[in-house]
This record gives sequence, C-alpha cells and structure tokens, in this order.
Amino acid sequence: MSNPRRPTKTILPPANAGGSELLNDSITFTIRVVARASKSEIVGEVGGLLKVRISAPPVDGAANREVVRLLAKAFGVAKSSVSILSGEISRTKRVRVIGATPERLLQLAAG
Repeated sequence: MSNPRRPTKTILPPANAGGSELLNDSITFTIRVVARASKSEIVGEVGGLLKVRISAPPVDGAANREVVRLLAKAFGVAKSSVSILSGEISRTKRVRVIGATPERLLQLAAG
C-alpha cells in the first residue's frame, strides 16, 4: 500500500536526455550548455544529455537566465517553473521543469 504523502517517483527510460526523473508534476534532467552561440536553440540529445545552445555569454548569470527563458518557452511553462538545481557555473547543469510532460522532453531530445 502506498503512502499518499509520499510523492511518486518514476525514472524515465535511459534513451532520453540525461537520465531524467519524473516526480509528481515536474521533470528533472541534465543539459549541456554551449554559450555564445549564434542563436539560442535546443539541439537535441547528445551523449545522453540535452544540448542547449545559448547566444548569451556566461557572464553575470546571463547564460543561466537565457537557459531558463529558452526551456520555459520550449516546455510552454512560466520562467518561474524552471530552476537550475546544480551546475550554476558549469556547462553541465541539472534542471527541473514543473508542469512539463515526459513526451515533450522526448520530442526535444529527438531534435
């Protein structure tokens, strides 16, 4: 018998970006960021991570703000629903998107 207070945790198949986790209404996954690109875009899955190209430079958090903006737009959620859990100053970041669907993550990973 499951505990109603304990959130349901489901691990998505390893074929998706970064060994993603689905927890209640949020998805947590790993991205690889390339800053100072010609345009901001989600490239797809590369090496098991979701590759994100950002036009902003990695200075004063500009790239992180652009990552949040781009992911919010891609998943159709508010910017406040996207958070960077780890990797604030790294190219590899662990992010959580509240209100995202696993299907949309798989679409983005497919490119």
